[in-house]
Amino acid sequence: GESGLTADRPGFQSLLKSWVMHPERTKLFEGILFFDVSRMGRFQALDEFGYYTFLCKQHGKWVWYVDLGMLPDKQDPMHHLIIAMKQAAAADYSAKLSDRVWHGSVRISSQGYSVGGSACYGMERVLLNEQHQVVCVLKDGEKKQISNQRVIFRPRNDVTTETIREIFR
Repeated sequence: GESGLTADRPGFQSLLKSWVMHPERTKLFEGILFFDVSRMGRFQALDEFGYYTFLCKQHGKWVWYVDLGMLPDKQDPMHHLIIAMKQAAAADYSAKLSDRVWHGSVRISSQGYSVGGSACYGMERVLLNEQHQVVCVLKDGEKKQISNQRVIFRPRNDVTTETIREIFR
């Protein structure tokens, strides 16, 4: 549930601090398997991949990606090239996905709908169906279940509404 664009992910940091760099636990294993390069991270700075790989090697741990098949017997330069290309592809994929999400969010918000977040003081989140009819008021933490439903904000019409009116008066 955390973005792979950064190494500041709880699971990744735990792997590094609690296992790779931990003086006692580091003796319990020889290397780290990632399903593929993107599972290590989709860092936009490609040298960040190298940094974390080197950090693991510095602590005596090899890093390998399962989708590349068996571990090589020796450090073949082609393996490094393939990994570098996959790292660049993972970073590029994330950048393009981020761009698509941003443009989609702009489109949805320009239509007057919420693209996420909680309602501010005095407002409530209202779920609309495909015909733009009110389905229900969403409680804190509730999310829409169907992609073509929309969420809008509207005044709560309770004591908070009067407080907002008083502030603006």
